[in-house]
Amino acid sequence: MHYLLIYDVVPDYAERRVPFRAEHIALARAAAVADLLGDGAGLAGADVVVVSVGVNDVKDLRSDDAWRTGLHRLLGLVTTAAPNAAAMLVGLPPVERFPALPRPLSMLLGARACRLDRIGRDVAAEFSAVARLELSVDEL
Repeated sequence: MHYLLIYDVVPDYAERRVPFRAEHIALARAAAVADLLGDGAGLAGADVVVVSVGVNDVKDLRSDDAWRTGLHRLLGLVTTAAPNAAAMLVGLPPVERFPALPRPLSMLLGARACRLDRIGRDVAAEFSAVARLELSVDEL
């Protein structure tokens, strides 16, 4: 069993997404994803679970403790709800290289992303069933 979101882009995509954008962004944080999963029943029987969260936690200036707590809760839920799945946590991208961010904002958020990424690495290491997928600049 797997879940995959596929989007078809239509000509008026930008206009049509506006009513949903704020809610979508608000839900794309580690703690919010854990909340959405509830008891994790939707993960039962999964073969692979890939967790990719953190950029919005960086952008929203989520505290280190809040990030650690939310990610720990999310990974705990994933490993409990899908104990036989290969679980992976994707590392944070190099935010300082995002072209839409002007300097010095890109440097500040990039440093913050590096810090949250280190915390994410430590949290993932607490779960023997979670592998870490590092992102390198060359892969982007």
